[in-house]
Parts: sequence; structure tokens; C-alpha cells
Amino acid sequence: MPSPLGCRFIKQNITTECRNTTLDNVLHALKILNTLISASYKPRSIVIEDCVIPYLPYVFPKFNESLERIKLVQSQLEYVYPDAFDHLQNKLHYLDLSHNKLHSVPYAFSTLHSLEILNLQYNQIVFIWPGPQFRWMFNLREFNLAYNQIGFSSDYVPDVRKLTIQEPVSGHLYQLAQNLTLEEFNIEPVTSSLEIFNLSGNNLATLPAQLYQRRLPSLKILDLSNNFLSELPKLTAHLLPGLRRLSLRLNLIETLYFYSLPTDLEELNFSGKIFTTLTVFY
Repeated sequence: MPSPLGCRFIKQNITTECRNTTLDNVLHALKILNTLISASYKPRSIVIEDCVIPYLPYVFPKFNESLERIKLVQSQLEYVYPDAFDHLQNKLHYLDLSHNKLHSVPYAFSTLHSLEILNLQYNQIVFIWPGPQFRWMFNLREFNLAYNQIGFSSDYVPDVRKLTIQEPVSGHLYQLAQNLTLEEFNIEPVTSSLEIFNLSGNNLATLPAQLYQRRLPSLKILDLSNNFLSELPKLTAHLLPGLRRLSLRLNLIETLYFYSLPTDLEELNFSGKIFTTLTVFY
């Protein structure tokens, strides 16, 4: 069902797609589609890509009985209204807001009880403060935060909406936080269920306390690649009993103490040209 508004409904996989269009056109198209499509073909998936969607209002909840997946990417998204995902808590299990301009984790996430996979990579998120965003995400298994700005010090980020970062970062490491406390980076509500966590490319000079002071019993895969880590705090088997794969490639680590790693680790990747010498101590 093509549309001059830039959206179409694909009956075969029960998906609504919108590409290369604007927010007004998307809202209008979804309203029309909701009227024309029968109840048995309400979309299970909505894909919005390469559009101009600076903010996300209350639009998806009209599909609350069917919608399982939302992908809104490369669309200049900066702000999500608090009620944008209302009434989607029972069905929605996949949410991709990657390659946008989000500065923080949206409050609207607080209603997503059934979410299993969350992709926020390639945004501009600096802090994840304690709050209600993850409060009810008891089923979140995979969280992709790659290529945000988690590693920057609050001293150099007076306003997360207007980042003034000195480039290249490798020549201005003073901008990076030397300590990331639970007040600056906190995903506490999802630590029991999380299995895959990607923090690659976040300009981290230190590991968030969340990863070595709190227990993550289900975590199997942790990606810390392409950062500025020069040492690794002790990642104990007590706090990370299920960790099987750890990537530290493209960091600044020269000495690695194996007693700082979980005993059941099956794969450790520390390859990459930034590693000039590597000494391993048992």
C-alpha cells in the first residue's frame, strides 16, 4: 500500500514502513493506515528511517494490541514525549532508536514492561542518572549503548544538549571522567535480566562503577572495545558469574591481570593496533 506521504503497509510481514519523509507526513499516514487496515492486519512492526523526526509524540499507542517492534533510526530524533509509548507495555519487545540525537534515556521507557532488546547506539547520551526509565524493564536482555558519550566528565559537559568536545579526543583525554559513579551511570533496575551489554566507542577512560560494584548475574557478553581504558578493575566471578565473552580491543591497556577476570570467561578479545605491548600476569 504505497503512499505519497512516504509510508506504506507491507501485508506479508505486517509492517508499516516510512522513509525519507517528515513527522507531519508520518502522523498523517499512520492515521490513514489505522483507519484502512483491518483489525487482523494491524502492524506488528513499524519502521521509520531516514526521516526528519526531531520529537516523538503520542502516536504508537493506537497500535497497542499488535505492535511488537519499533525501529526509528537516522531521523534526527532529539526528544521523546513522556507518553510516547503508553499502553505498549504488554506487546513491545524490540525498540531501536539508534543513529539519532538523543541526549538522555527517555522517561517514556518507564512503561515498557515487556521490552527485551533496546538499541540506543550512535546517539549523544552522556549521563544515565538514577530514575524511572528502567524501573519496569524486568525482561531486558540486550542493551546497545555503543558510540554515545558516556565517558565524558561532567566538568566538560555543562549542557548535554550542546556538547563542546575537543577533537580528537585522543589528544584531549583530560575531558574524560576518571570516575563514573552510580549517580552518573545507573542501570540498576535491569541488572538482573541483562545478558548482552555493548559500551564500545564511548570514550571511556574508566569503567562505570555499575560494572564492578554491582552484581549482574545474567550478563554473558560485555563489549568495552574502542575506548580509552588503561586498566581494568577487578571483575569478579561473584559480581559477573555468567560472563563468557569480554571484548577490550582498541583500548590503552598494556598490563592485564588475569585474577581481575571472572574465572569462567571463555573468550577475551584484546586485539587491536592501540595495544603496543601487553603483559599478562597470573
